[in-house]
Amino acid sequence: MLRPSLASTLAATAVLLSACGGGGGGSSTEPPATTTKQLSGVVGGSTGALTLAGNPISISGPVTINGQTATAADVRPGSVISSITTVAAAKAASALSLSEVDIARELRGPVEAVDGVAGTITVVGQTATVDALTEIENENPDDSRSSITLADIAVGDYVDISGVRGAAGSLIATRIEREQIDSGDAGYNQVEFRGVVSALDTVARAFSIGDDRVDYSTATVQGSIADGVQVEVHGRRAASTITATRVEVHQEMEGERGHGAEFEGIVSELNTTARTFGLFDFTVDYSAITPLPDLINGARVELAGTIDQTNAQLLHATALRIEHRDGGHGTADDESKGQVTAVDSGNGTLTAGGSDYWTDAQSIVERDDQEVAFSQIAVGSLVEVKSDSTRVQGSARYATKIEIRGSAPPGGPTSGLVEIEGRITAFDMTAHSLSVDGQAVSTNDGTRYQIDDASVTASAFFASDRTEQHVEVKGTASASGVLAAKIEIRLRD
Repeated sequence: MLRPSLASTLAATAVLLSACGGGGGGSSTEPPATTTKQLSGVVGGSTGALTLAGNPISISGPVTINGQTATAADVRPGSVISSITTVAAAKAASALSLSEVDIARELRGPVEAVDGVAGTITVVGQTATVDALTEIENENPDDSRSSITLADIAVGDYVDISGVRGAAGSLIATRIEREQIDSGDAGYNQVEFRGVVSALDTVARAFSIGDDRVDYSTATVQGSIADGVQVEVHGRRAASTITATRVEVHQEMEGERGHGAEFEGIVSELNTTARTFGLFDFTVDYSAITPLPDLINGARVELAGTIDQTNAQLLHATALRIEHRDGGHGTADDESKGQVTAVDSGNGTLTAGGSDYWTDAQSIVERDDQEVAFSQIAVGSLVEVKSDSTRVQGSARYATKIEIRGSAPPGGPTSGLVEIEGRITAFDMTAHSLSVDGQAVSTNDGTRYQIDDASVTASAFFASDRTEQHVEVKGTASASGVLAAKIEIRLRD
């Protein structure tokens, strides 16, 4: 069977299924009545409707984060998890009940640098790349989460980063959560990170990772520390010194020789001549796949195959599907929701929620966690758009990612449920109306109002000018804009 470890789960994103079956010359056997799936991968879907490898998931057993006690509420879109579930062998893949879940955390600590142009964030000396598929959220005082962009994160913020490793240890962030921990709080200097050991001193019980010196003299150690090995460190940072409380040496994951496996992950170290690439801790041989897939490093794929009979880290792929050929450009400073009122598939432009957007080949268009063609966007579609206001063509902003959330019911774009999010660009205190990024929002006696999770009256809400504040509106579309059922402003994000 597979030998999962926390450190290997951190190495990359994948979904791995150990199953009985022949391969590489082995004989086949009758399948058992049930089979245990060992799963590891990036959680998709949305809060309250999570998925893994395209399957809906629920959590029936204990949850940990890097081996420490957590709750099911900590499993969120973009989390990298390892888990166990048992299903009937003959049953087709469907909803999965996970009996054990461990959330793999790559980095945790204060932000040291943010580069909005390059789309990177640095924590504990480790730099992670943010792409258009990275989930970025803010932890609110009531423990709820709200979506933000990389532009909302500043040096000194305290963040938790999940991600996958590519070539030479590079990190692609799949989830970033800004936590409610400030510089004066007791936990602010607590850090977690992974890196390669150098300058090991076994007498002083210290080693270096990058520019940081790690003192592990009082730490619990799992594995044998040596120069060149990869370790996970938990501890407290003071300047460039980290006093470790726990150090775990990375152990590579192996599959059961000759048995079937399924993966979902990000391609690295692609060799188109040998027809191999890296995924998880495995080398994938895709030479049997026809027609040959148009792969690039960074592509997100699903595949099935057989573990080699003699090499437990070599997978011979028998089926491969590209989920996303590219992760897209991660730089965005705005996120809004709304209904599409105009679309030009030929030019890759659209109008949604009262704002104009343009796209290019790197823009991600997604429905149900799957990449789809821009032509799938239609007038009346309900979309969520991440955009970069620094890249403008005329009045249109560059869309880094467009997620199709659904379509309006019969009646076209002048009916149906709408969610929009953005900046208040006009605010009428007398008429009790406003505009969100240019889209008109009206209210009535049934509209509900919230400020920082506290319900307020219409009079209190419209008592002062709220222009430029960030707002979320839920309501119904009408010919004149959106009739709000709920308007929510967060001043403390």
